Amino acid sequence: MHTMTILGALDAINQAYPEIPVHISTREARLLDGDRTLDPDEPDTPISGIIPMNIKTRANVLLQEGDRIGSLLSLATSGHTPGSMSFLDIRNHFLFAGDAFQTAGGMAVAGQLRSSFPFPALGTWNRQVSLDSARKLLRYQPSLLAVGHGEMLEHPYTEMELAITEAEYNIKNESKESVKFFV
Repeated sequence: MHTMTILGALDAINQAYPEIPVHISTREARLLDGDRTLDPDEPDTPISGIIPMNIKTRANVLLQEGDRIGSLLSLATSGHTPGSMSFLDIRNHFLFAGDAFQTAGGMAVAGQLRSSFPFPALGTWNRQVSLDSARKLLRYQPSLLAVGHGEMLEHPYTEMELAITEAEYNIKNESKESVKFFV
C-alpha cells in the first residue's frame, strides 16, 4: 500500500467510526494541510512522495515524541517524511515502525531501494534522517517489528542492525547521481 491508498481511506474510516479519535504527529499534520515548508532544523531536502490534498478528516490528537496512547509510546522517526512516527508498546516491546523500515522486497531502512519493492524508497524525504531514526529504533531492542510494507519480524534486532549497516554503507559510498540496488 502506498500513502495515497492509506490516507485515501481515512475519510471513509472516520465516517464509519466517528467515535475513534484520529492521531497524527504535529509535524505531519502540516503536510496534510498542504504545507511543504521545512523547519529551520530540518535538512534542506524537498519533501517527496504523494501526499493527498483532498483529505477532509483532521486529527483529534496531535502527537509529539514521548506522548502515550495507552501502552504505546510515540517516537518521532523522521526520514520517510519529516513527521513520521513509530510506536513502541511498552508492555512487550512490539515496535510499530510504519515506514522507518520495510520488509517487503527485503529488509531495508527507509530510503534504501529494493528493486523488487522500490516504492518506500522512492517516496522517502531524507535518507540520512531515516538512518538516524532507524538507529534510534534499534536502541529500543524490539521483540517484534511491524512495518507499513511487509511481514512482521519476531526478534528483529539482527535484521535491523544489518539493514542499518547497509544503509550506512550506501549513504557513505554513493554519488549523488547513483543509487545502489540490493535484492
